[in-house]
Amino acid sequence: MKQADNYENVPFEYSINSISTEDFPGTFPMHWHQYVEILCLPENTKIGQAPRVQIEGTEYILSPGDLLFIWPGELHEVIQNRDKNIVGLQFPSSLFNELPELGAYLNAFRQYHLISYATQTELAQNMSMHILHMLTLKAEQGAFFNVQTRIALYELFISFGMYVRQNRSDISNKLTDTTEKMNAACNYIIEHCDQPLTLNSVADQIGFSPYYFSRTFKKATNYSFVEYLTHQRLQRAETLLADASLSITEVCYHSGFKSISTFNRVFLLYKGCSPSNYRKYYTQE
Repeated sequence: MKQADNYENVPFEYSINSISTEDFPGTFPMHWHQYVEILCLPENTKIGQAPRVQIEGTEYILSPGDLLFIWPGELHEVIQNRDKNIVGLQFPSSLFNELPELGAYLNAFRQYHLISYATQTELAQNMSMHILHMLTLKAEQGAFFNVQTRIALYELFISFGMYVRQNRSDISNKLTDTTEKMNAACNYIIEHCDQPLTLNSVADQIGFSPYYFSRTFKKATNYSFVEYLTHQRLQRAETLLADASLSITEVCYHSGFKSISTFNRVFLLYKGCSPSNYRKYYTQE
């Protein structure tokens, strides 16, 4: 059962946390979290006992080259990784929001858990290559390694998205059209988040009823309209705070917030510090 006592909250030193074989646990009890996790058993692995992982009551036995996706809110357990062969990635699902073309596919991605090397060889090889590259980047800690890591993650999901488009026979023309509409909605919100947007106005923009838009947007992006709009306004605020010529009040209104008190409260809630402290930190960096 998903409860507070088996919730895992991992603090991210970087936006993407890569886990080497040495650091990946041999076992881990049933738990859940709000970030995305990808497990990978590299293709050239020689195993004694195959790793076993349970997700939402289904047990997966990994073979060399396999990948396993664990999505936010899913109860899962590492039953057996005695040979310490698994590598992994963890990252917040909010990263999808930065590229609406990927965010619109989040619901389709969530239909997958196991990417099998035996039956999806090309996709598994491509995704594993990007994961191992991210591990190398973390180990080397070279210039711009965080940027390079994020690029590698996006390249992984571009491959995944192309696979979904080409191979999912159950994606009808209607669903594809809906995906494009959600992509358009995400782009519209990003471009106009400084304006007084409402769910009704965005739904009207793409030709959906408010009820259908609200339900479909949540299903497609894993965020409510308000959550997504708030995230985009905060992203814009972060960018504007880097401009020392703008006052905090100007940043507030240029980001779409109606009052400075709301801006300070929401920024503190989501970012863990006030806008002024964020600016001081950014300037120091």
